[in-house]
Amino acid sequence: MKNLEFTKVIKTGPSNKPKQTKIHIPQLVGPLIDRLSITVPLPSKYHDDARKALSNLHLEANPKLSPKTAAKLAQDEGVTIGPKGTYKRGFKFRGKDQDGNLLDTAFLLQADPGTGTKNFYRFEWNPRLFGPGNLESTKVLLSSVIPDGWSRVVMHGRITRLDVAFDLTKVDVNDLVLRGVRPQKFGLYVGADGRIETIYVGNPKGSHICAYDRMKAIKGNGSKEPIPEIGPVTRIESRKVGAQIPVKNIKDQGNPFKKVKVYSCSQKDLTFGIRKHWPAFRDMCQVRGFHRAMKAISKHSRKSIKGSLDNLRPSWWDEELNWSKWEDEIVKQQLLDPLPTDPPLDFVD
Repeated sequence: MKNLEFTKVIKTGPSNKPKQTKIHIPQLVGPLIDRLSITVPLPSKYHDDARKALSNLHLEANPKLSPKTAAKLAQDEGVTIGPKGTYKRGFKFRGKDQDGNLLDTAFLLQADPGTGTKNFYRFEWNPRLFGPGNLESTKVLLSSVIPDGWSRVVMHGRITRLDVAFDLTKVDVNDLVLRGVRPQKFGLYVGADGRIETIYVGNPKGSHICAYDRMKAIKGNGSKEPIPEIGPVTRIESRKVGAQIPVKNIKDQGNPFKKVKVYSCSQKDLTFGIRKHWPAFRDMCQVRGFHRAMKAISKHSRKSIKGSLDNLRPSWWDEELNWSKWEDEIVKQQLLDPLPTDPPLDFVD
């Protein structure tokens, strides 16, 4: 994937004079694991010991402290304690940067469900923001409350939510058309300025693929994530909900982006014959979906538009090539790496 070169004005030196400098940024970054939820079962014979370990989790640093004081100190260290949803116990472990400062992102641990139909443990975090270093520290904490530690997560855990994303620099979501390989639900979210912010292919409340204005999303949710001032950034993201993927098989996860075709179509890219009709057709695709939009126009126009679109598949969107780096992301995030003190991965209950 080619790198894009941008010229940026910065202030350097004792006189703080503006100076132009060139920065190199890849046009496509990914795949990135942007959200991960895992549930882990636990045989009932371990439940009482696990509950006791969870109760003592925030007291380990200084057992002489009262639970209230220990909880306050834990929160200062980035650990928030309390019931979470349908689980009786919940902990949030905030990550730290290289200087030891607390990050906004956190690792959520839920345990001891109120009903017998749920797995005993549930985890949720953003591996991209949390980072493998913070995950390793969290694995140490979890080893005190989960029999067999992270090894149990790998061998018995199930992924119930998996978000995987690609970030595209200098690509405007308003120029994109997403076409499902088969007819399916389609939708979009438009801002007050009339510009598209998010395009959905699939069920927005379930598993789907979406493309959205990444810069606007960062500003809108108040994130402190740095925003590169280089123009539009679009994220294309697969969100798989209720998947029940075994954690140990995450590397074998099929390519979800094969379900859509992506076209990047600005006015200047189009042949003259369809240029005057393009804004109306693009809007129809983004509102009603590609398949419905094609049925709404004449067969003659349908043929010319489809032929033009086939020539507008962007060089940066190759589903197979992009997905070939999936295993590298798994290794980078250390999702399948147990702690050295954990038992081997072939244990059984």
